[in-house]
Amino acid sequence: MITVVFTACNPVTIETLEKLGYKSRQNCQSDGKQVSAELLIMCTATRVVHHYFFDWYQELMRIPIAERSKVILLPRGKGSGGRGSRIIQNLHDIVPHLSKIFGSENVIIHDQNSPEKTLSALINKFSTARYIIGPHGGAFYNQFFSGTNTTIVEMLPVKENGYYPEQTGPRSMSFAHLAMYTNTECLHQDFYRYYTISDQINYNINITDFMNWFKFNFRNDTFVVNASS
Repeated sequence: MITVVFTACNPVTIETLEKLGYKSRQNCQSDGKQVSAELLIMCTATRVVHHYFFDWYQELMRIPIAERSKVILLPRGKGSGGRGSRIIQNLHDIVPHLSKIFGSENVIIHDQNSPEKTLSALINKFSTARYIIGPHGGAFYNQFFSGTNTTIVEMLPVKENGYYPEQTGPRSMSFAHLAMYTNTECLHQDFYRYYTISDQINYNINITDFMNWFKFNFRNDTFVVNASS
């Protein structure tokens, strides 16, 4: 008998574990709760890079084959999470520009106020994602609910010396930046990164530059081609 003990006591975590085969063997505990076992296996925060895990996960999650027509933006700040850092203050300003390409009905803001609070609702939403765009952050874990041909666009600030704002040395960068890349590759999705030169962790992007970058990198996308013709 294996019991999975976790502290993220929310419907999405519970539903995910049920889909992965732990329906009657889960135990949600608060932080600091003492547990005992004959054999205790600790799962640390480490990068999962073996394709078997991702193939196993996708097989059990059964992400539907849907029309990938949506562009989903993941903002931070102003009630959208982010703990006050890596906030792109004018991210919403790209919405009308993307709407001209994909149609306003296909450009979606996903944040803490979005109505999708269950696993099935998140899968229904993100399985239609053609692009998922936003600043680096935990909201990108929603890519696990999207299809194998979804494109991920991670936006990051970088200083002129190549360091991230608040990075103190060459070895002080979080592994999370690498995890974004490996997660995307192992999920058979496409990964792009858009950098903005900034000394501040919270910043504005150049809307014109981003849209030019976007149209160039995705110039073969049928939506982009049709919008340009």
